[in-house]
Amino acid sequence: MAALLDTLAWRRKTVEHPFGTLKQWMNPGAFLMSGLDNVRAAFSLTALAYNLWRAIYILGVDVMMAAVQDDGRRDIGQTDPR
Repeated sequence: MAALLDTLAWRRKTVEHPFGTLKQWMNPGAFLMSGLDNVRAAFSLTALAYNLWRAIYILGVDVMMAAVQDDGRRDIGQTDPR
């Protein structure tokens, strides 16, 4: 039972936090658009904004700016093989 409680606590910290943040960002979870395609688009933009925000927070502005200015042939954080 203790292992299950530890697993649930870990899940609560790692998995549910992004969804709680997205719900808070989306004005208490309400979509302003109607229709499945519009809601998917709105959620996709919100998720993209969240992922960019997290990447900037974790990697830093300099690394993200270098990745944006790069030609896309290498992964973020790896040395330039050229």
